[in-house]
Order: sequence, then C-alpha cells, then structure tokens
Amino acid sequence: MPRTRNRHASVTINGHVCVFGGRDENDALIAEVDCYDPDTNEWSTPTSLPEERQSSDFAAFVKDDQFVYLIGGYDPYYTALDMVTIVDMADFDNISYSDGSKLASARGDIDVASVDGNVYVSGGFTHENNWAAPKNSVEKYNVASEKWSDIDSLNQERGDKQLVALNGKIYAIGGETKVDVVGPTEEQPELGARSEVLDSVEVLDPTEDVHGGLAEWRNLAGMPTQLFRFAASEWDVEGEEDGYVFVFGGQVGYDTDCKCFRTTDKVMVFDIGHANKDDPEPTSGAGLKAVGGSIVSLVAAASAWFVM
Repeated sequence: MPRTRNRHASVTINGHVCVFGGRDENDALIAEVDCYDPDTNEWSTPTSLPEERQSSDFAAFVKDDQFVYLIGGYDPYYTALDMVTIVDMADFDNISYSDGSKLASARGDIDVASVDGNVYVSGGFTHENNWAAPKNSVEKYNVASEKWSDIDSLNQERGDKQLVALNGKIYAIGGETKVDVVGPTEEQPELGARSEVLDSVEVLDPTEDVHGGLAEWRNLAGMPTQLFRFAASEWDVEGEEDGYVFVFGGQVGYDTDCKCFRTTDKVMVFDIGHANKDDPEPTSGAGLKAVGGSIVSLVAAASAWFVM
C-alpha cells in the first residue's frame, strides 16, 4: 500500500479495492483513501477524507457499487462516534461526501454484515463507560428507507469480533469483553485479568419469528480457541445448504509470559451445517473432513470446527 495503517476498513467499489481511515504508526488518523486497481496492478489515492469525517475502528459497506458507507468508529481521541459518512465514488475524479443517518448509539471496534437489503452493526466499545465494557445492542439499517432500528441484542457483550452473513443469516464470532474491576489505576490487575477473549458464536435468522414477529440471537458451537481482532469470510459451497465460515489469524487469550495477547497464523473453518444441528456436541477425537474439495483436520474440541 502507499502507506502503513491499522484499525482501517476496506471495500470493493467500482472495480477497485479501496482502503479507508485507520491510524498510522504514530496513532494519528489517516485522511488519504488508497485504491488498488487489479487491472493495472497499481495503487492510487483518488481522495482524502475531510478532517471531520476521519475515524478508525469503524465499519464499511457498499451500496450499488457506487456509495461507500463509513459507520461509527473513533475520533482522534478514541471518542466513539455515531457518525455515518456516505462517499459517492461513481467517478473517481469527482468523489463527494454526504451525511448518512446516524447510529442510535455511538460505537467503535465494530463490524458490519448485510442480508436482504438490511445492514447489521453490533456490539463494540464506547468512551461513555471508559471502554470498560462492550455493548451487546444491535442496530439494523434498512438501505431503502435509510433508517436505523434496534433489534434483539447479542447474548454476549463483545467488541473486536467479526460479523459474517451467509445464506440469509448473521453470525457473530469471537471478540473481546471486559471483566468488571474497580479501584485506583495503580491497583488494577494486569491486562489479562481485565480483558476476556471470547470463543463463543451466535447466529441471527432475521426471518425467524420467535416472539411477536421478532428474531433473536441463539448460541452455536464455540470456537476451539479464544480469538479477537481477526478476519472472517463466508464460503458458500454449491450443493450445500449451509456453507462454511473461514477464520484467519487474530489474537488469542492472554499469555502471562509475554504479558500480551499473542497473534496466531491459524486458519479455522466453521461447519455451519453441523453447528445448526440440534445437538452439536464435542467429539472425543480428531479426524478429517473434505470442504469444497480440500481436506481439513477435525478439531477434537468441537466437531463443528476444523483447522486447515
């Protein structure tokens, strides 16, 4: 890329992969929008975000291969935002910005997933409680009406997780929550005792009528490893009703030796079909499974999960 960055977002728009926002090595917000053209194998910087629209740790999605929505995140001082910015990128030589409908709740460290004309944003952290606990609330954005509405909350408060949409359902995977501690800063326990990395997975079927026409989140088989700050992608396999979710890298549970959350190179596969069975109980041993023509090894901890 033309510059280093982290805590950013990327989308595919108008034949390019474009990277927005985030922070540099000095923790300053980045204005430049960098776009990669696979036809020319070159990067360009067609625009820069105005100062008032810069953020990090936000979510992004694309509408009609023309509009990029930048949702929430943090300002330079890690104040959580309810801001939604719409970037019109139909013409890379004439990019414009406008305000979208604001979130009902300011939040950062979030992700986004889209199903049937609706966009879902869940969880995340806020400065309003000094980042002491993530949210469990979920907001749905109707793209046609351009309005946000609250839906059933997650069972587990979580930030820095992944939302994945697959075959009409939304999956909330992993993430981080906080342990309730009080007292002066100098008396606080070490980082590992204040932060809990999650291995839990939840699913929402928006068409499900559980109570009064409302759908609700339900728990599925947890990951073999606690994980946050990772990437995840859906994989719809022809001839299979449910499909798979691939989970890449991330940070695992706290390591007392380094006093850190170590990173991992592990790739895990979530077998949605098995997880949706009535009794996805752990298996007693490891094995092998073919996924889309590839062989992966079965994790003994939970037969809904596999490792590449």
